[in-house]
Amino acid sequence: MVAIDSARHALPADPDRRGGIVLAAFAVCALLAALSWLLAVDGNGWALASNMVSRFSLLLFVALVTVEPVARLVPIALTKMAARAQGGLVLGFITAQALALLFLVAPSRLVEGRLALQTVAFCAVTACILVVFALVSLKMVERRFGGPATRTLRGIANAYFWLVFVLTGLEGSIGPHRPDSWYGISLLLLTFALLVRFADAFAAQRRPAAGKVD
Repeated sequence: MVAIDSARHALPADPDRRGGIVLAAFAVCALLAALSWLLAVDGNGWALASNMVSRFSLLLFVALVTVEPVARLVPIALTKMAARAQGGLVLGFITAQALALLFLVAPSRLVEGRLALQTVAFCAVTACILVVFALVSLKMVERRFGGPATRTLRGIANAYFWLVFVLTGLEGSIGPHRPDSWYGISLLLLTFALLVRFADAFAAQRRPAAGKVD
């Protein structure tokens, strides 16, 4: 999907911020998990923790796929500074998703329960995509396989998580559940991310034409 593929002309990254962003993401996930276990009823603390951390990871995902397009569409100092933190957002998102999977799998390992086959398949596929996401974020991997290949893999990973979040939002919006406005908000955020990517792609096509006119 072109609209959520990685940008063709990434802004320079700021490696010094990666550690701080990952640490902050881990701290937020730990706080959400602790609150989930404190507020959970009927012993569903693990499930609630996985749900809340997954919601936080969606916010990180929307940020990492829109921060660079926004910086190009609105080239001011603030957006450019935010775009340089994209590498940290990628690692923060991977951290949050990994913890969400851990909280999903933990009960079956600690209480000797069994996960449904579809849950096992989802966790396995998501874990593989996370590994790919982490690898293509490394400069040495990009140098080894080339920019086009790593951008394609990054685009596949982006498309996978975008689809997962959309399906989760649709299921929560139309399925039997207690009223929860989060699912509608999540779909709006994902739609916003897609529109921003489309706008950036459209602007990228218009810029060469504008240059020829001038």
